[in-house]
Amino acid sequence: MTSHVGEEFVHVLKGRVMLFSEYYEPIALETGDCVYLDSTMKHAYTSLTESPSEIMITCSSATPNLAQTLRQIIKDKILSEKK
Repeated sequence: MTSHVGEEFVHVLKGRVMLFSEYYEPIALETGDCVYLDSTMKHAYTSLTESPSEIMITCSSATPNLAQTLRQIIKDKILSEKK
């Protein structure tokens, strides 16, 4: 799981997705479901279907370099998984 500054709105476009969070029980989201979360809370998503699920995530923050920060988080996670 990871966290970052800001807020996050998630919309499941296709499939089923499990949302894990630091403080709440996991929740299964179906096609068409939406959820809002405080992104400073650790969170992660995983597909519950054999075929790929599709989600649209909208993040907002007062941080001027949010996109750059999110790219770095993803890059660090990928590099740590390769070790």
